[in-house]
Amino acid sequence: MISPNVRGLFVFLLCAAVALPVLADENLGLPRAEPESAGMSQAELDNIPRTLNTFVKNSQLPGFVTAVSKDGKLVHYNAMGKRDVERDLPMENDTIFRMYSMTKPVTGAAVMILVDAGKISVDDPVSKYIPEFADLKVMEMSGDGSTSLVPAKSTMTIKHLLMHTSGLSYGIFDPSVAEYYEAADVMSTEITLEEFAKRASTLPLVAHPGEKWTYSISMDVLGRVVEVVSGQRFGDFLQARIFGPLDMVDSGFHVDPAKMDRFAANYGPKRGGGMELLDDPQTSAYLARPAADSGGGGMVGTVSDYLRFGQMLVNGGELDGVRILSEKAVEEMTSNQLPEKLGKNPLGGMLPI
Repeated sequence: MISPNVRGLFVFLLCAAVALPVLADENLGLPRAEPESAGMSQAELDNIPRTLNTFVKNSQLPGFVTAVSKDGKLVHYNAMGKRDVERDLPMENDTIFRMYSMTKPVTGAAVMILVDAGKISVDDPVSKYIPEFADLKVMEMSGDGSTSLVPAKSTMTIKHLLMHTSGLSYGIFDPSVAEYYEAADVMSTEITLEEFAKRASTLPLVAHPGEKWTYSISMDVLGRVVEVVSGQRFGDFLQARIFGPLDMVDSGFHVDPAKMDRFAANYGPKRGGGMELLDDPQTSAYLARPAADSGGGGMVGTVSDYLRFGQMLVNGGELDGVRILSEKAVEEMTSNQLPEKLGKNPLGGMLPI
C-alpha cells in the first residue's frame, strides 16, 4: 500500500534467496541518484543491509534484495546472501522471485484499468460477470457453537472483492469453512480461472458481503472478472496493459526456462532451526505456464520490475510518459475504503496486499 504522506518514497524488499553488494551498470528499473542529492542519508540506508544480514548469518533466510527510491530516483539497491544455497549461487539484482501476494496490487490495478475505460464499475455485482455468484450462502454460527447456512443478505460487488470484504476466505484461516475449501479443491493448480470461479461460488461465505474484512481468494475471482470483461486470459491482459507498457521484462506467471538460472530457490523454516528447500528452481512448476493465472499470488518477477510498477502508482498512474491508470483511479486505490464500522484495515484500503 502506498501511503498518501510518502508518495515520493517507494521502498521494496524481496526475500527468498540472498546476495552480495550490487552493481552499477545493470538495469535497476529506475535511474540512480546519490542519497544525499535526494534528501536521504547514506548512513541510514546502509543500516538496511546491515540489519537484514543478521537473518542471513543466522540461517533464518537465504538472502534479500532491497531497494529504495525517492522522487523517482533509486537511492539504495542491495543484494545479499544466496538465491540458491544448494548451488552456492549469489543473490543478484536481477534474481527472479515468486511474488505471492504482491500479485494482488497488480490485479487491483488491472481492475481499475477497466474502471477507467468504463467497462466495469466497482459497484457492479460480481454475478454480472460470473453468474454463479448470484445465489450465495453464508456460514453463520449460533451462540451454542452450531453452524448453519443462510442466504447472503447483500449482493457481492466488485468493490467487496477489492476490499476483501466479500465474505470469501482462504479456508485455512477460517475453521468454520475450511472443510468446504478443501473439498472443493479451489486452489488446485490444474484448473482454469473459469473453473476456479465456479468452484469458489459454491463455497459458504464467512460473513455477509460488506460486513467483515477477511483475507481471501477475492483477488483470484477478480482475475476471472478481468478475463470475462476483456476477452483475454488474465496474464495476457496484464502483459498487454501493465507489464509490456511499463517494461516489466521479467514479470508474468511462469519463468521462461531460458531465465531459470536467475530464478531463486524457495525456502521455509526447518523444524529445530535453519531452513529447508521447498521449491527447487530447476524443477519448479513455475517453469511451465499454469492452468490459471492467479491474481492473488501467482506472479513472478524481479525487484526492478516491481519498482517500476510501484513508481507508476507513486507518480499517480504514469511512468516515463506512459499512462497506465488515471490519477483518480490511483487515488481510490491508495485511500482507505473500509467503512468505519469495520475499523482500520491493517493492510491498507481498496488495493490489498
